[in-house]
Amino acid sequence: MTAQLSGTGLENTALADTPKEAAVRRALLDVYDPCSNSWARPMSVVDLGLVRSVAVDRTGHAAIVIAPTTLLCMAISVIIQAIQLKVADVPGITKVDVSVDVTADWSEDLMTEKGRRILGEHRSADRTRPPVVLMPGFGAPQGGAS
Repeated sequence: MTAQLSGTGLENTALADTPKEAAVRRALLDVYDPCSNSWARPMSVVDLGLVRSVAVDRTGHAAIVIAPTTLLCMAISVIIQAIQLKVADVPGITKVDVSVDVTADWSEDLMTEKGRRILGEHRSADRTRPPVVLMPGFGAPQGGAS
């Protein structure tokens, strides 16, 4: 049986059907979205709302479904690999399959409360920064038609 997740947060292990599923969910809290890291806003795939379902069968085979924030996500293979590595370290897990659901639309509503708080804090900080002003001629084509 698969526990469906709808942005309520994986830290709530009451959603888990088995102790192994709860352990997998906890492990996913330590998998960070590479784009959020590059923007100095580290957020787990859970807090970002990328994880759609987690299931672990009695043999220890973990099946995880994720959905990217956009179909153009360039980091999806890195996210998959990070999930596979982290979940493979969970005791009792014998196999990890990660699939990508490209039909599911992402929205901020899928984020956990923690994720929305992190995003809100950074947005507030961004608004207090002075705007970037380009110097005249900086980045503009030089010269002209000869």
